[in-house]
Amino acid sequence: MIKIEIRKFRQEDKSFILNMMKEFYTSDAVYTNGSDEIYNADFDECLNNSPYLEGYTFCENENIIGYAMIAKSFSTEFGKRCIWLEDLYLLEPYRGQGIIPQFLNT
Repeated sequence: MIKIEIRKFRQEDKSFILNMMKEFYTSDAVYTNGSDEIYNADFDECLNNSPYLEGYTFCENENIIGYAMIAKSFSTEFGKRCIWLEDLYLLEPYRGQGIIPQFLNT
């Protein structure tokens, strides 16, 4: 298992994350292709201490290898807070190496 750093988005991550978002949103994992306007709005919302959206960068030795975004809401059905895993993306060479469980366990 690779040991990685998981941290919140930083402004300097933007170009790397937006490129990964473009790749993610043109894959078979999603129904829509998104747009630069949406990608920028999502990233910026994560940087603005939004109560609704958080972005996380996955790094190995200071190199960005993936990202995730979670959205927060409240379930009236269960009377509890909810977290929705909106985006989850890793560069292909890092897939299947136990990185996602590290993220989910933090």
